[in-house]
Amino acid sequence: MTTKHIFLLVVCIAISIQAVSQDNSVLQEIPILCYHNVFSGNDAQPGPLRISTNQLEQQLRALTANGYHSVSPDDLLQWMQGRQQLPANPVMITFDDSHLEHFTLAAPLLKRFGFKGVFFVMTVTIGKPHYLSAAQIKTLSDNGHVIGCHTWDHQPLATGSIDWQQQLTKPKATLEKITGKAVSCFAYPYGEWNMAAIQQVKTHGFTTAFQLSNAQNSQEPRFTIRRMIVVGNWSGIQLLQKMKATFPGGSQPVL
Repeated sequence: MTTKHIFLLVVCIAISIQAVSQDNSVLQEIPILCYHNVFSGNDAQPGPLRISTNQLEQQLRALTANGYHSVSPDDLLQWMQGRQQLPANPVMITFDDSHLEHFTLAAPLLKRFGFKGVFFVMTVTIGKPHYLSAAQIKTLSDNGHVIGCHTWDHQPLATGSIDWQQQLTKPKATLEKITGKAVSCFAYPYGEWNMAAIQQVKTHGFTTAFQLSNAQNSQEPRFTIRRMIVVGNWSGIQLLQKMKATFPGGSQPVL
């Protein structure tokens, strides 16, 4: 990860934490949470990209106690197109970057509280130490979680020369072979996108694409879906407050 990309990610995190406003008269959204590293005990310090199992449990408990129900990217798509209603208090819970702890730590907590997650996988890491294996990815899918594509090696798609076959075609095919299911949701590395990237994502058969905290594009709402990076030291109450501040519009269709 280059210094530039670290800087861009930090900027996105800062914007997400501050819950910048956008024109909610044009677009309205549901809360979508983005997690990265999950750890147990004192293995690490909490932060924008790290959360302990104790803190994650607090946050999930708060969601349950306040009547939230997890939804999938396909549920969101159907709702955005006006073809399906969402449950009361919908929330989407996403995990980026294929970490092993998504399977060993996060998934059991999701199961305990009755939630399903969305796991965006970089295929370059499959089977490597500290990352998800193909068998674990399939188990997550078989257990009702959604597997999404996060490129081959986390290359930003808004700058430079992109090998689209390497970053989109092959990863999508790999994940579909592992899960035996269509992989139709995508997350932009670092949350970076431009119209050329959107066109490639569409061409490759993805039906939804997720960024980070920048404003959703009114012309391409399905391919610029906004997420909030969850900070690891937020309590359950703080999470609920941040959700309401970041996604004030409520669940009204955007299309």
